[in-house]
Amino acid sequence: MPHLTDNNKITKNKISVITPVLNGAEHIEQTIQSVRSQRTSDFTLEYIVIDGGSTDGTVEIIQKYESEIDCWISEPDEGISDAFNKGIQRTTGDISGIINADDWYESDTLQVLNDVYSENPEYDIFYGKTLFVKPEAGEPRPFSPLAHAGLLHDMSVTHPAVFVTRKTYELHGTFNKKYRLAMDYDFLLRAMWQGAKFKFIDRHFSNFRMEGVSVRYYQESLVECSRIRKSVFVDKK
Repeated sequence: MPHLTDNNKITKNKISVITPVLNGAEHIEQTIQSVRSQRTSDFTLEYIVIDGGSTDGTVEIIQKYESEIDCWISEPDEGISDAFNKGIQRTTGDISGIINADDWYESDTLQVLNDVYSENPEYDIFYGKTLFVKPEAGEPRPFSPLAHAGLLHDMSVTHPAVFVTRKTYELHGTFNKKYRLAMDYDFLLRAMWQGAKFKFIDRHFSNFRMEGVSVRYYQESLVECSRIRKSVFVDKK
């Protein structure tokens, strides 16, 4: 939805999407296609792919779609947090989302986000529902408009359905590289604890394939989440 700038010129929102990947040839084409299909005249889409030095054919798939990708790199990194941060540093949008190479968006995700963001510019972090892709997963979640309140106890918001404004990253920082698995939880909890305003959007935004690192190392992820809560609630009092 167009809005007025300070000099009264009509402009469109710019939405940035980041895909971090390492050896994701099996699924990244679906991810890329789900992003490229979002393009519309209602907003400007910026797509950034951060490859960690894949050797399985991922780079060839990225090159196949480079006309649809605004920026991509392929180089070794220091882990998922580092890849996230490299992507954020390259964004120029008003608001951005991160969709991993195992996951994909619904066809109208960015259109819905654009409309809600345009009408609610005072919010900092927007999130919708995610479908967990496995036989017993059931319906998309979270269901609650206050799901982010659960961050006080665990990762209650699904990161592939989260979009963060540029000003929020500038104010609260990006992802802590000391966390290997729960860096998204650390960022969201820090932002909430420091006063960021969350807006729930009651729509199915993303699909999360239950095969990633955080699923394979679930117990280690829980340990990291516990350390994060201590860091936020105790160490920073």
